[in-house]
Amino acid sequence: VLTLPESIGNLASLKKLYLDNNQLMTLPDFILKITSLKKLALSSNNLTTLPDSIGNLSPLEILNLTDNELTTLPESIGNLTSLQNLKLGYNQLTTLPESIGDLKSLQTLNLTNNKLTTLPDFILKITSLKELFLGGNQLTTIPESIDNLSSLKELNLSNNELMTLPESIGNLKSLQTLNLKDNKLTTLPESIKILERRGVKIVK
Repeated sequence: VLTLPESIGNLASLKKLYLDNNQLMTLPDFILKITSLKKLALSSNNLTTLPDSIGNLSPLEILNLTDNELTTLPESIGNLTSLQNLKLGYNQLTTLPESIGDLKSLQTLNLTNNKLTTLPDFILKITSLKELFLGGNQLTTIPESIDNLSSLKELNLSNNELMTLPESIGNLKSLQTLNLKDNKLTTLPESIKILERRGVKIVK
């Protein structure tokens, strides 16, 4: 499907909309008028940008944008304060808008296989995060403030360019799984032993 009928925008009580595996290049404005939506699935399309009006969908809890061609995200995405699961894997993102730090309900953030070279500090303000997937990027360092993510259970840092990790990684008190596979790490911080003693699964 390349285009959608505008009448979809009249479905005022619609809760879930699945538009995966189409050939959408833009997200039509009338979709963004369905302010009842809780789940919007748009994986495997050809989206390069999102309209600012995505921020109108404030009840949205799940937004799946996996496998598109997104290079940037609008600041308005920070208005989605009910969002619990944001899937952005397999895009072309080099940066993220600072407003992502405002997603206070977010539990899962998937940024697998993008083009990120740094992990912005504002991501580390999302203390509700339980899962953070950063595999397949170009990260060279992780900020000391990673230990702000006190609820984090799973952290995937595989397939990056990491040469060191901060000692503070040992302070992630809820962590259950840490994936460090395929990086450039020659040594690990002493604090990794704390995680190992706690029974954290560490994939090296």
